[in-house]
Amino acid sequence: LLGLTKLTFLSLEGMKPSEEGSMEMIPTEIGRLTNLKYLELEDGVFVGSIPTEIGLLTKLLTLQLRGNFLEGNIPTQIGQLSMLTIFDVSLNQLSGSLPSEIGQLTNLQSLNVRENYRINGSVPLEMSMLSNITYLDLKNTFLVGDLIKFCGNVRNSALVTVCVNTYGEHYIKCPCIVGCT
Repeated sequence: LLGLTKLTFLSLEGMKPSEEGSMEMIPTEIGRLTNLKYLELEDGVFVGSIPTEIGLLTKLLTLQLRGNFLEGNIPTQIGQLSMLTIFDVSLNQLSGSLPSEIGQLTNLQSLNVRENYRINGSVPLEMSMLSNITYLDLKNTFLVGDLIKFCGNVRNSALVTVCVNTYGEHYIKCPCIVGCT
């Protein structure tokens, strides 16, 4: 698979564990697939961290890693994916803070980190650079802070959904909440 350097779409959605119950790590060699535009490793059996080599996939439009068992930090190299429009790492076990490099993803339309209960810290100020976003989900994380500047910079007046923690000690102030379930 990793010899397929011209590959533009890779979906391993819904992979089941082998008979031995083994889980798979995302190989660092994923960085060799430099023509990928869509990488969907959803609802599967992936464990370990997101490899830093993900930053080599500069043609990516969609990066969906939802519903795995990924842990560790979101690598700062994510900021190198300037063409990215969808970034979904929800329903994992990621930790640490959101990297400020997320602000470099100026084409991003959808960001979902929901239900990563170990993600913490302040919402990066650089998120205000995400002016094309139409879906933002930070719910059920331990992020704090406010998105006031973010809401003021969103170009799309039809912001579809912003989901944040709006109560308790892990509260994100967000005047542009449009709807969330």
